[in-house]
Amino acid sequence: MPHKHPTQADAQSRPQPWSIAANLGLSVFQFVAGLLSGSAALLADALHNTNHAASLVVASISKRISRKRPNAKYTFSYRRAELIGALIQLTALVIIGLFLVSHAIERFANPVPVASSWVVFGASIALLVDLTTVGLLWATTKSSLNLKAALQPKLADAAPTLAVLFGGALMLLSGWTWIDPLLTLAIAAFIILSSLKRLAQTSRTLMEATPEDIDLTQVKEQAESITGVNDLHHLHVWELDESHRALEAHVVIYDDITHRQRDIKRQLKGLFAERFSITHSTLEFERASEASRRKETRLVASH
Repeated sequence: MPHKHPTQADAQSRPQPWSIAANLGLSVFQFVAGLLSGSAALLADALHNTNHAASLVVASISKRISRKRPNAKYTFSYRRAELIGALIQLTALVIIGLFLVSHAIERFANPVPVASSWVVFGASIALLVDLTTVGLLWATTKSSLNLKAALQPKLADAAPTLAVLFGGALMLLSGWTWIDPLLTLAIAAFIILSSLKRLAQTSRTLMEATPEDIDLTQVKEQAESITGVNDLHHLHVWELDESHRALEAHVVIYDDITHRQRDIKRQLKGLFAERFSITHSTLEFERASEASRRKETRLVASH
């Protein structure tokens, strides 16, 4: 597999130092505001932002590792370093979410006074920093559609802060301090559910599952539509990472056109790349007369 040199889009996809610094600074501010106000919800949002900053650091390190050249030990290079980094970060988020659930239940059992004005102030500053960060990231990634799409979860990350802001305003007007642990539970649920969803996606890739948008039957049908292809079986399709897919299959061709094997192989590779975004494919060719004597011709072979 050819080595892919870093592109301008790759450089833009690296976590920006100022973004990491902004998230860390915001987390410190929210912790201070949360302690001064006695708000568990503000502390919960601070923990969420702290983990986000940590995830940027992990992503930066794993991104560097993933660009290392392939070698005899790691022939597919270090592409999955980013997946391992994501696994660490998402596991930490689930643990944080469970801690927040426990803390919120304790606050329901033993209520404490909450300085609502500090909650509103802290959440307002946090929301301003979140939106400014998103705006700066948008301005620096104008040329990348993928990176613009990646800003959507960053906007979603601002949802807990927005909830804390409205909750603080409601507590300020009504004096209902039970809103604070309720918000903490809501933030914990948001963190746990979103993390579990992303954890499932990461685990699918690590388990080399077939990509969700690929139907193996359709791959077989498209391959067999090429003139000379009699059958396609022993098919595997998996993801090396979020942007690289691989395929392995046995291709049965008719005995009288074995001289066209190279041309058929070229057509199949072109088909897989164009229709299914599979750029790395390994094909083992068989003659129809040989394949007829084999018992294992199922689409997905048992190993």
